[in-house]
Amino acid sequence: MLKRLLSTVLLITATGFALIAQTGQGALKGKVIDSETGEPVPFANVVVELNGVLQAGGATDFDGVYYIKPITPGTYSVKVTSMGMKPVQINGVGIRADKTQFLDVKMSANVEMLETVDIVEYKVPVFEKDQTVTSTTVTKEDLVRMPARGAAAIAATAGGVYSADDGSGSLNIRGARSDANYYFIDGIKVRGSNNLPQGAVEEISVITGGLPAQYGDVTGGVISITTRGPSSQYFGSVEYVTSGYRIGENMYGLDAYG
Repeated sequence: MLKRLLSTVLLITATGFALIAQTGQGALKGKVIDSETGEPVPFANVVVELNGVLQAGGATDFDGVYYIKPITPGTYSVKVTSMGMKPVQINGVGIRADKTQFLDVKMSANVEMLETVDIVEYKVPVFEKDQTVTSTTVTKEDLVRMPARGAAAIAATAGGVYSADDGSGSLNIRGARSDANYYFIDGIKVRGSNNLPQGAVEEISVITGGLPAQYGDVTGGVISITTRGPSSQYFGSVEYVTSGYRIGENMYGLDAYG
């Protein structure tokens, strides 16, 4: 009886950790084909890199289909290589939280067997095939151009979100109370302060409807924050905001990462 009880507890604990690890992650799926014959390219290597650092990878099956998961949300370079084919590199592939990004790759035969790489820019599709939730995603490129500050202020710009004008920063999503909303940072539910330096944020996703099962019983909305991953290059930012050169009305910020 004791052994069964311990086995059940270990199984529940492992399942909980698995759900936490998968929450807020994205995936990449597609097919690799020969651009001349239209035939699938089996056993091609597909790797996902961020600033030259390998993040994830996989290989195509007999039908040329690959599926890579989990991938931390961000903007990546996807490299595809196969014996006898020209390597292909696609830059600017955006991976979003709790979504599968579809990317088909066409390769051409490398007749001269030269070390050449076809580099093309990723084109954002008009419609997303796996769009089952009502959400708004703000990437780090969008954050630079937005006047809003903090996760709550950025979430208030999404459709269906009402922000109180009493200075409290409380949000009402689809008519629900502010205490019915949940904040997640890298897939972990947080309570209290959720403020992060702007330079540390990769993207902020605001889910207002059709909540995925991994977020549990949420009656309001979900604000999911993804921080930036490791990079082989140092980067940072300096920020100064003021409404006048008087004490108490100035704000400074200095961020450095690597």
